[in-house]
Amino acid sequence: NDMPSLEDVFFVKGKVAIVTGGSSGLGFNVTARLLQGGANVVMASFNPAEENNACGVLETKGYGPDRVRFFQANVTDEDDLEALIKFTDETFGSIDILVTCAAVWSYAQIYNLPKAEFEKAVGVNLTGTFLTVKHVSKYMIDHNKHHADELYDIANKLDGTAKELVHAAVIDYETGTAKLEKALKALEG
Repeated sequence: NDMPSLEDVFFVKGKVAIVTGGSSGLGFNVTARLLQGGANVVMASFNPAEENNACGVLETKGYGPDRVRFFQANVTDEDDLEALIKFTDETFGSIDILVTCAAVWSYAQIYNLPKAEFEKAVGVNLTGTFLTVKHVSKYMIDHNKHHADELYDIANKLDGTAKELVHAAVIDYETGTAKLEKALKALEG
């Protein structure tokens, strides 16, 4: 069998990921794939009832608390996000990857959708994503994570168009990192 392992394909072996909404739906699938790729994962969810089910399923696949943990957090609460970051860093020693999958939506028809439900969706899906990226990216900058050299190393393992796309993304990443650092400093006042 000449198929590469998921660890070789994902380039995440030994990395630490936070996956918001990571204990159900799409987020749970992302969590499982990151674990298969060799990463350690903290699944963050507002719903504590998801912990036993998600951790139980992953345990049956061989992923115990040494590789995956659950943390209850509301992505619209900055104190919760800071606690999530602290927990992840203290548990696994780093944060290398962030995947935001926390989301809510009402299945009411738009003309029957109460304004409060719409505002909740905007709060979790948009503001929550912004706040999560804001806090985790600050952690990554403060801890010198994700240097462009790491991305170039990944790109050099690829061929053709994929390699060119990653090199272009690295250039955007370097520019974006400088802009993000400037924006974070401005937000801090």
